[in-house]
Amino acid sequence: MRIKIIRLTALFAFTIVLNPAAGQQFTGVKELADRARAADSKSDLCTVVTLAKTAAGNDIQVITIGKGDKESKPGIAVVAGVDGAYLLGREIAIGLADTLGSDASKPEISQLLDKVTFY
Repeated sequence: MRIKIIRLTALFAFTIVLNPAAGQQFTGVKELADRARAADSKSDLCTVVTLAKTAAGNDIQVITIGKGDKESKPGIAVVAGVDGAYLLGREIAIGLADTLGSDASKPEISQLLDKVTFY
C-alpha cells in the first residue's frame, strides 16, 4: 500500500507540473474554489467544507475524498497553500482531488478509497 501511494503521488507531481510552453498558468483563488465546488458536485466521494477565511477574505477549504464511513478509516492529509509563495503545492493538491474523484471507478483508485480517506 505504501508503495502504491508513493507511486501515485509521484505520478501527480509529474503530470500536474505546468507546461509554460503550452501557455498554462497557476490557478487563481477563485478558480481553485470553483474546482473544489465542481469536485463536490460531480462525485458522491467528495465533500467540501469551508473551515475559515484568510486575512484577505478567501475561503480555507477542506476537500474530503473517500468511500463509506470516511471518518472511521485512516486518513491522509494533503496540505497545500499554507505559504502563498509556493503555488505548485496547491496545484498538485487540487489535481489529486480532481483525479481521485474522476478516476474512482478504476480498480486501483477504488481499492485505495475503500481503505483510506484523503483530506
